[in-house]
Amino acid sequence: MHRNVRLLLGSSIFIHMGFNVLAPVYAIYVQHIGGQLIDASFSVGFYALLRGILYFVVAKFKDSHLSHRPILFGGYLMYAVAYLGYIIIDTPVWLFVIQGWLALADTILNPSWSAVIAISLQTGKERETYAKFYGYRSMFE
Repeated sequence: MHRNVRLLLGSSIFIHMGFNVLAPVYAIYVQHIGGQLIDASFSVGFYALLRGILYFVVAKFKDSHLSHRPILFGGYLMYAVAYLGYIIIDTPVWLFVIQGWLALADTILNPSWSAVIAISLQTGKERETYAKFYGYRSMFE
């Protein structure tokens, strides 16, 4: 597996492990900060809708003007800030702000992430690379 793909795999595993630690207790967390079950549902829906819209915005940027490394670093840094933000928020309003921040981080990170994998693919080993990538990630997230 190409070095770039291994690095992305490692970072992806850590991000998804962090998310999967939070996911089962998300509704309880929302109640802890004064929200209701409906707030948990709406915040996840808000994240999904905003992320979908932002992907169309990101698609407008030309690849030639962007370097993937700073974008990847920035996207992962934004994830870290958002996850740390869960520690300090105390109202459902801030929960929506963090969900919006995560949507932005996701849409900044994922297109460059996929581009780096595509650039790193070896001819004739495309399926093998993606199968191993998703297999390892699935085992550890």
